Amino acid sequence: MSLKNKNKNINTKLSINIDFNSSDCGFAELTTKKVFNFLLKNLQHGNNLINIQKNKYFNLNGKTQLKIQAIKHNKWKFATSWDNIQCKKYNNTIKITPCKIGSKREKIFFKLQCNNKIAGFALYLMGLNMGTISLTQHIEFIKVCKLIFKSKDIYIENMDVDWFHILSKSG
Repeated sequence: MSLKNKNKNINTKLSINIDFNSSDCGFAELTTKKVFNFLLKNLQHGNNLINIQKNKYFNLNGKTQLKIQAIKHNKWKFATSWDNIQCKKYNNTIKITPCKIGSKREKIFFKLQCNNKIAGFALYLMGLNMGTISLTQHIEFIKVCKLIFKSKDIYIENMDVDWFHILSKSG
């Protein structure tokens, strides 16, 4: 179900049915025309940040629903370099819990830096849809997320740190 923002007459909320246990870890669902059009229309209207709707957590165990929203967001509390993300390096594009700063809850960062044009989950979706994040990289990222989060509920907010990241609901 999508809701419309009457001021701009565009959908700013979208539900995506996804199966993270499928062979492509949900890649097909994240690269549909529906998701890509949602992303492009919102970016054109200045809604640069895509994240999970408030209190609409999800987990990575099988079929679930991502309830995403597009909002305008231009200021992050912690704008920093990738090298200053003080979490364990998994590889060149992923950092994971444990982290030396921030909350104690589990988290994972993907090397995509937010900006005034595109931020949060929008960066990841754009990468998948434009081919700068490959199917192999996506599968690896989801597998690492499953390793870190296990069966915990998680969310994507991305309004505090200017790097794309996912957090557990609780620590």
